[in-house]
Amino acid sequence: YMGIFIIEKMMDKLQSPKERKQEDDDDESSEEGKNDVKKDSSIVSQKTWWDRSFSKMEAGSMRGAIFNLISATLGSGLLTLPYIAKTSGLGTAIILLAFGFFSTYWGLYMLMKSAEATGCRRYQGVCELVGGKNVGISYQVSIYFQQFGYVLGCQVIGGELIYYTLIGFGMSEGHFLFTNPFYREAIKMFIPAIFIIFPLARLPNPDSMKYASLYGIVAIIYTMVVVIAQQLVLLGPIEPNDEIIWFKIDRSFFQIFGIVLFAYWCQAVFHPIYNELKEPNTPRVTTVISRGLGSVCAMYILTTVCGYLTYRSSTLPLITNCPGINEVFSVLINIGRLCVFLKVVTNITLGCFPIKRAVFDSLFGHKSSFEEPLNSVVTLCILIPSTILGAVCPSVIAVLSILGGFLGVFIGYILPTYLFVRTFKDQTRQWVPKFAIIFCLVVSVGGVMSLITVIFTFIYPDFLGGTQSHLQKFRLSATQNSRPQH
Repeated sequence: YMGIFIIEKMMDKLQSPKERKQEDDDDESSEEGKNDVKKDSSIVSQKTWWDRSFSKMEAGSMRGAIFNLISATLGSGLLTLPYIAKTSGLGTAIILLAFGFFSTYWGLYMLMKSAEATGCRRYQGVCELVGGKNVGISYQVSIYFQQFGYVLGCQVIGGELIYYTLIGFGMSEGHFLFTNPFYREAIKMFIPAIFIIFPLARLPNPDSMKYASLYGIVAIIYTMVVVIAQQLVLLGPIEPNDEIIWFKIDRSFFQIFGIVLFAYWCQAVFHPIYNELKEPNTPRVTTVISRGLGSVCAMYILTTVCGYLTYRSSTLPLITNCPGINEVFSVLINIGRLCVFLKVVTNITLGCFPIKRAVFDSLFGHKSSFEEPLNSVVTLCILIPSTILGAVCPSVIAVLSILGGFLGVFIGYILPTYLFVRTFKDQTRQWVPKFAIIFCLVVSVGGVMSLITVIFTFIYPDFLGGTQSHLQKFRLSATQNSRPQH
């Protein structure tokens, strides 16, 4: 409460009379907009349920916006969710996923209201209008770090997937390429970066990857269906007498908290979806947010429950790296690994474009073309550090915890809360800004603790009670179980 009092006094000092007059004008315009919303809702209500659900998806429609939000949110973080249930219990995992849904909904809601009040539909533009140039610069810098971290996370996930894909195709874990640490990291990180990622990341036009998001959704949903189908066929654990852990709170709780925040990472791409929506008033946008995030949350919970109930104590950090329950599912899972690996490669390619765009714009002006050989040099400057960091810190859980707990909290919760409180401090009820600040503090503390837990685990490997050595046993058993039985 002391912090809330200080922030309120600071904002009273910072707010100018011109801003107060602008807020009064916004209140009058919002009253006029309510009548338009009522007219729009009456037109929509005349359509049948079949027309609203299965008619042609037009540009700017709500269904298109919902699909774009699902596509932006649903990603490789889904593969790590069953491991959350294994680490902290199934009940804890479901509660965390529900909390992730609510927190992301609240963050997007604050971004939407800030965009409506300022009349600006760009995240950076809202930051500059509300907080000044320094806040806009901080957002821009955080976006660069976010894109680099996203490339790093995708490379680590891709390395794990290609490693287990080769094992699934028949290579033994005792092969000299896997027993030698240098060769193993070369296969996981350097060879894909040199021969697959770098040639694609050099592409000068992102339009060449325009179907990547649709392919990524198909790959993730295919993997999710295989995981769910295994539990429907097995109706129990793969190992007999393997009990379910419902609730377990220990030091690893904060580490998985960061993973949940990473799984719902979509705030940076919300404004383009908001801009494409026809008549983006509050009821339509909130419907898009609730239905899009609700669908993602349902898919997350289904995958978590079915994946954990199948493997339980032998669940690996990536559910696709677990062995199939029989030979048929072993083949299906290996196909899923390959599909998700290709999705991750396309995500890395798309993640390099914003960084390269910023570099070329700063050097040659706005909308400059990617000229060679500078294009290749900039691409190498992005991929070389991320590849080296991925080889040094190959833990998927650690990388995703850092990304979600640090960058995800700043872009998804701290900045939206700052913009919302600054914009609506005097227009809304007094408890709304206070609730926003308290909620932001809770999420921020969880993100900081996630970062601290990862750092301590990296320095002291036994900080989480020997999880790493225990994980190696499961990797070995998973590899043995994935070989065909004759």
